[in-house]
Amino acid sequence: MIHTVKIDESTMNGKKLMREVRRYKKGVTIENSFVIPEGYVTGEEFSRRVIERLEKTYREHGLL
Repeated sequence: MIHTVKIDESTMNGKKLMREVRRYKKGVTIENSFVIPEGYVTGEEFSRRVIERLEKTYREHGLL
């Protein structure tokens, strides 16, 4: 049987429950319904953009 539970992590009891639940690896799946705000990027996307900008700047200054 699967139960869906909503836990408010901004409360003391919610934080305590989440710490307890995270200890169990089997039989527990935590699904976050967090929506990424507009304009945010993933770590991979951020790294790719930084490398592109560095390469462009280095080429402009004759370092590459």
